[in-house]
Amino acid sequence: MSAFATAATMALEHRNTGGERRFKAVQGKASPTRNSGQDTHCLELRLLLDRYDKDRSGTLNAKELSDLLENERDDSISPKLARRPTDDEVKCIIRTAAAQNNDAVNICEIDNAIYLWRSYLRNQDIVDALFFVYDTKQKAFLDFHDFKRYLASLNGGLDPQVSGTDADVNAILDAVHSNERSIEKIQLTLATTLW
Repeated sequence: MSAFATAATMALEHRNTGGERRFKAVQGKASPTRNSGQDTHCLELRLLLDRYDKDRSGTLNAKELSDLLENERDDSISPKLARRPTDDEVKCIIRTAAAQNNDAVNICEIDNAIYLWRSYLRNQDIVDALFFVYDTKQKAFLDFHDFKRYLASLNGGLDPQVSGTDADVNAILDAVHSNERSIEKIQLTLATTLW
C-alpha cells in the first residue's frame, strides 16, 4: 500500500473516533448527546420525524430523508461540503441504516442515517482517495476482493483470511447491509469503524 493510502486510511480512522452521533436539534439549538438524556434524544428524533414525514407514514422515505439530511446541519461540516445527497446516496443510506425496510427509515434509524451522511461528508476527500487506490476498475464500489485488500491494508498488510477467515469480511458486509457483497463510498467510514 502506498504511503498516500496509508495516510488517508489513518486520517479516516482518526476522524471517525469518539461519539460522532451528536447532531443539532430542530430550531438550530445544540442537542445533548445520547449520554445526557435518552428521553431528550427520543423527543428530538420525534420532532425530526414529525417535521420531515410529509406523508405521515411514521417513516421517512427517500425524498423526506433527503430533505432532512440537507437541512439539518452540523457545525463540524464545512458549509462548502454541506449539500443535498443524490438519489443513489439516499438509497445507500436507507439500505444501510434501515434494519427491515429498504424504502424508508423509522424513528429508531434516523440517527444511523444522519451519522452515515455526516461521516461521509466529513471524510469525502479521504473516501475518494481510498476508492482511487482500491477501486481499480472504477466501478464506484469496492467488490469483495477490493474491500478485502482495503481491510488487509488496515491489518498491517496481512490478509484478513490470515487473522481469521473470509467470514470476517462477510460479517462487516452483513453489518452494513450489503446485499451485493460490496461497499459503496457512504458505507466505507462505517465499515472502517467496524473493522
